[in-house]
Amino acid sequence: MKAADHCRTLLGLYVMALLVITLAPLPDGGEFVEAVPGLDKLIHVLLFGGLAFLLMWNATRQGRALVFIKVFGLTVAAAALIEAVQNPLPYRSGDVWDLLAGAVGALIGVALATGMLGVRRR
Repeated sequence: MKAADHCRTLLGLYVMALLVITLAPLPDGGEFVEAVPGLDKLIHVLLFGGLAFLLMWNATRQGRALVFIKVFGLTVAAAALIEAVQNPLPYRSGDVWDLLAGAVGALIGVALATGMLGVRRR
């Protein structure tokens, strides 16, 4: 298996885990997350920062230039979609602050990936 295949596999597994984490019922009903102030927002920053980083890693391996704008937009759109899907679920709630935390995470993930991986220009 080539390195690019590993990148795609890791991204796919991460997306599946992200969907489970954000859409499945919380095991303790969410009391622990709600009991620690700011933990929910930190989780969103980390989840979507990781997604943005992996998207950048996959994109830069293919040599695309200036993909950070596209990756940032795609990650924020994913965060918005998840919040929209969470809203009607009886065991979850969509929150604009979670969306903003996801956007901050996306920005951090793109910045880290750009600095660590180096975005090549064509």
